[in-house]
Amino acid sequence: MEGTILRFDISNNTGVIRGNDGTRYQFTNSDWKDEKEFPRVGLLVNFEVNLNNEPVDIYCIPKDKGKRIWQYDGYLVMLRGASLPNRCVKTNRPVTGKEEHTLSFNPLFVNFSALFSALIRIIFLIFVPWIVTIPVIIAYFAMTKYEKITFGLSQEVKKQHRLLTDTILSCVIFMIIMAAVNVHYSLVIFALLCLPFWLILRKSPLSTSGISIVWIQGEYICIRGINKEYLSEFPEWSDYRRRG
Repeated sequence: MEGTILRFDISNNTGVIRGNDGTRYQFTNSDWKDEKEFPRVGLLVNFEVNLNNEPVDIYCIPKDKGKRIWQYDGYLVMLRGASLPNRCVKTNRPVTGKEEHTLSFNPLFVNFSALFSALIRIIFLIFVPWIVTIPVIIAYFAMTKYEKITFGLSQEVKKQHRLLTDTILSCVIFMIIMAAVNVHYSLVIFALLCLPFWLILRKSPLSTSGISIVWIQGEYICIRGINKEYLSEFPEWSDYRRRG
């Protein structure tokens, strides 16, 4: 959410923010996360609201408020809360409305560790117990961050999302059946094994959006998988190397 600082008392490091929703939020200096700016009256800020209706993770919005979305090397860089255009981020076609989507982000070393663990488990299926992979799974979910970003998706892309979900579910069902059943000549089992492939082939072509977060740095979020024409209208982000 965006807002404006109405009052800030230096003596006790507390202040008041008026959000875009018209609500006044009281905050303390501990909630201020911007290392380059100090709280002051009239400053435009971006913040989150916790379950206690208190502002947290408060960052200053740059003076040039119009430039809040950029492109860099095929990625989209945006400030938290920036309003993206009413177009599909995958096809660049107009959409009737935008929806809030939850994107996840993991550090690279966590992804590589999870992939390496999975490969070892598959290659040495008999010799490596499942308990070896449990710490990796716990670390993976513990270090996963989530961001809610509002953008548009066309109906075609949404159908592709559903198809991808069906495909993953089909593969899981297939692997469970193969692992749990050791019957080779049962017509029932044969039919069950055919079901996942029917789900996979019932629509064509198979594609996925590939939209994901590359990194998060303070109030800046970098996203991959965005249409090139969609990105072309945004300026280049020259601040990348200084922050990267």
